[in-house]
Amino acid sequence: MSYASNVFCAEGAFNNGTYSNAADVFYAPLSGTGVGSWMQTTSMPTLTAGCLAVNGYVYCFGGGPCTPLPESDCYSPSYFASFTSSGVGSWNRTSELPTAGWAIYVAAESYIYYLGTPVFYAQVGSDGIGGWEATTNFPHSDNPSACASEGSLIYCVGATTDAVYYTQVGESNPQALVLQNPPPFPRADYLGPAWGSTGGCSVSSKGVFAGAPCFDQNIDDAVIFDCATLAATSSGCMTTVVSPSNTQYNYNITVWYPRTNSSFPETNCAFMPALGYYEPFYAWCITVGLNSFIIVHQIQMQSNSTS
Repeated sequence: MSYASNVFCAEGAFNNGTYSNAADVFYAPLSGTGVGSWMQTTSMPTLTAGCLAVNGYVYCFGGGPCTPLPESDCYSPSYFASFTSSGVGSWNRTSELPTAGWAIYVAAESYIYYLGTPVFYAQVGSDGIGGWEATTNFPHSDNPSACASEGSLIYCVGATTDAVYYTQVGESNPQALVLQNPPPFPRADYLGPAWGSTGGCSVSSKGVFAGAPCFDQNIDDAVIFDCATLAATSSGCMTTVVSPSNTQYNYNITVWYPRTNSSFPETNCAFMPALGYYEPFYAWCITVGLNSFIIVHQIQMQSNSTS
């Protein structure tokens, strides 16, 4: 990353899914003869996936510190600091990025973009990173390999000749998930359709077959329940979870939100499929619209102990 004729680099350890407690930050002047002497400046609290310079501030985010790093998402800590004559000032915690994945990132105008799946963006300023929102996914099946901006446009290229696109920045996607009320735990999977490209979840009862709750890693595939008003009633929100690629795996489900249970303190909702289940499952629901929510399941990490 470069700013005001200086280049900045951060180094930190990331071994076996564990982040270092801090990332050392160095800077050096740029000139016509190359790079000058390196000098150390304020260390960052932890390693992140990347940093961007915007209007006199540096913003760092991504690559969430999940320990050990699971094959799933968690919320990544984000930091910002002002540039000074001696490098960077004090680092401040700011809005967490809702994914642990490593991705290409780019700044345009007063926005920063993190081009994973889904694509997240946020507006930045002197008070840090604003609320992260999901926006339109990159159109190609593969995520971009590199992105750059010019004015109010972002240009991205992929690994093939048909994967070159550009877009206008600062445009909200009304269909995107706006993550409010994030879960109180660092790792989560999201309830998705019962059948996907890698398989599915099913249940049979008295010769009747249907899909079953199936949690996956990609929030972009999460089922959206547009019935929060009904979910708050004693009868709950009764709906059908549709599996687009195989409707044989559709299943009916009732969700109660809000609903708490003292035996499961990190839950705020419950759900129960209509077929094959007799007790509700408790989970965490996240509001994503005026009347919409998604269901999140906490990941239970297994120890590596042997018997």
